[in-house]
Amino acid sequence: MTTSRFGDMEFDWGRDGVHCPSCNGGDGNARFNWVDRQGRLWISYIDHNTGFFYPPNGRAVLVDSNAAYYSDYGNGPEWVFSQHGSQLIYTRYEPGQAPSDATAGIGLAKFVNGAWTADFLDANRGRITPGPTQSVGDADPLVTYASALDSRVYWRKLGNPVQAEQQAPWRSTGLSVRWVPNSGKLAFVNGADHEDGTRYQQVFLFDTQSGSVEQLTFDPTEKRGVFMFPAPEFGGDMAFFTVAARTELRIFRHALGSDGRRRWTLVNTITAPAKVPYIATPEPFFHRNKTYIYMTLSTSKGASDVTVPTQLAITGIDPQKPTFRRLTTEQSPQRLRQDPEYYITAAGPFLYYSRAVPGTATAGPVNEGVFRVDLGLGPPNP
Repeated sequence: MTTSRFGDMEFDWGRDGVHCPSCNGGDGNARFNWVDRQGRLWISYIDHNTGFFYPPNGRAVLVDSNAAYYSDYGNGPEWVFSQHGSQLIYTRYEPGQAPSDATAGIGLAKFVNGAWTADFLDANRGRITPGPTQSVGDADPLVTYASALDSRVYWRKLGNPVQAEQQAPWRSTGLSVRWVPNSGKLAFVNGADHEDGTRYQQVFLFDTQSGSVEQLTFDPTEKRGVFMFPAPEFGGDMAFFTVAARTELRIFRHALGSDGRRRWTLVNTITAPAKVPYIATPEPFFHRNKTYIYMTLSTSKGASDVTVPTQLAITGIDPQKPTFRRLTTEQSPQRLRQDPEYYITAAGPFLYYSRAVPGTATAGPVNEGVFRVDLGLGPPNP
């Protein structure tokens, strides 16, 4: 693909297979963003038919020169989808000041009259890692973020006038917080005491309208990450997945019981291969009315270990139709594969990822650029 490395590259909503050249003021939706090590936030483009980047170096449009690099706080800029067109929300540093927790705030970049403008969302500082709702056509998008100073979690509306930030009833642990599509709910992972006297990371659901918090998992294993969504395989029932003990993908369904009540029920467990038993960075996408989850696999339990090769894999979620398959194996080049992201082209979905020669005890990884693999799932539905 390209020898450039795009740290935490994020695609616009064209990634879901619906190409719209006239959207966003004529800038289209076949775009991606990334931040370089100098704090410059860039936008570049992807050809919907071929899946190739243009320009290959990813430096098409400079949006801001004060963005936080993705590894500063664990995440880069995110697209905000709404009736106002795509915007970018991200951790931004005060211009002219040294980057620090105290000078960090929530940046919001907008595309207006053919040009990008960047500024802070408000006067609050010490705010980091914003995560927006991402529903195309949303009239009133929401965003959540954390405090770098005391780990408190906040949420707010991005509408006009902007709602004052609201404090969520838990503190950030650096683990997953995700908006549930088309809702004002947040799925997140946080610690909970178990009856065996040990505290485990579990999955919770927070309703921003009612203020209620519901614990969804209870077994004595550490959970890592959560995504919740309506699953086409389950007739549109809500589902979520999480990683348990770093080795298992667990799929839950909000299933209707014989008593007419819905309960969160574990319906599928997908265990990583014994040769690469540890799962990281799983994310879902939807194609031809099916849910797919892609992930990296490793021999190392350390999620940030860059000294061992990693593999790529994909799976469906239907327990009646097992579809787990590895996209790379021990016969593939022994490389570190990171930050996978999907994009559904006219020919079908591809998985894009950064590839590098693994690091050593004395030297970091050697970048080889961005690569992609055809997922072999065919073109989108007509």
